[in-house]
Amino acid sequence: TSSLVGSEMCIRDRYINSYPTYIPEGFYMVAYTEYDNGYSASYQSESMQYFQLDCYENSKTFSFDAEDSDVEETMIHDSKAAVSSRDGRVVVTWPTPDYNFILAGNLPKDEALEILNSVQFD
Repeated sequence: TSSLVGSEMCIRDRYINSYPTYIPEGFYMVAYTEYDNGYSASYQSESMQYFQLDCYENSKTFSFDAEDSDVEETMIHDSKAAVSSRDGRVVVTWPTPDYNFILAGNLPKDEALEILNSVQFD
């Protein structure tokens, strides 16, 4: 396992507590953008695996397109999350009391869940 190395320099204090402490080995950040209400971080590996993590301060509406996907429910910390997978791509949506997280990519479902489980709220 590896943790955030060098990437944390671009993540402002406002969102550092809603950022995962685990990033799979071999992945590096290729893009990071902050918005008024959240952030988006994109990672890829040399083996062409990728994922994008979006985090938005909680809103009353939260939806995603799971058409033609296998969807299952799981728990991350104390909140329900939905895991959608289709054609080697996984999408995990995780609404919490303060943030809505969406992690999407072509990495294994277990790896995606480990990333989100590493978010440690204060």
